[in-house]
Amino acid sequence: MESTLTIKETIVESLNESLRLARVGIEYKKSKENGILWKQPEGILGFPVTILLCSITDAIGSYILGSKKSYEIIGDKDFYDFKDINDSNKANYAEMLYTQYRNPLIHNQIIREQYRLDTRNSDIKSLFILNKENGLTVYYLQVNDLFDASIKAVENFSKRIDTFVKEDSPIIKNSSAKLKKNYISNPEISDTKPTKGMSACCDDAGLYNVQRFK
Repeated sequence: MESTLTIKETIVESLNESLRLARVGIEYKKSKENGILWKQPEGILGFPVTILLCSITDAIGSYILGSKKSYEIIGDKDFYDFKDINDSNKANYAEMLYTQYRNPLIHNQIIREQYRLDTRNSDIKSLFILNKENGLTVYYLQVNDLFDASIKAVENFSKRIDTFVKEDSPIIKNSSAKLKKNYISNPEISDTKPTKGMSACCDDAGLYNVQRFK
């Protein structure tokens, strides 16, 4: 089955796919009974969920604030409404989410001891809860709260996507050019049908042709 999505539709589709997969990871409960010998047989799939949520934050922020300040979207109450974020700590918290969680998780699959994940249900909807431990300030990223905030962020961004995503924006122009170049330089893609998965290219009209195969 083949479907053609516009650039904006592709962005919204991708964001919702990431949300759906993040929900799977949050609802999964590690235990000794589920067939995998977990070294830590409790909790959720916290690392991959955090990577997905950081990716959503980065994507939405890049269209609204630009790539260099994308994570500062967490201080925008229309998208990420965290009670512990204000004008004085917004930049610091955004930098922390990017450098202490997103980067080391993507590149090294680990975070430093001072930065941790927490899955408690926070009534105050915070991005971080801070604790003093052995003389150090330990930051607990509230994964459930970030997930809930991401649902709202994707919903509001999708409703206003025409305001933020322009066909002539650098992000869209660069992405389209790269996809089109890759497709042209690999013509066998159009002739080879994989048994499973998905392939995508960008045609002359700027549409993303997504082919899904059974």
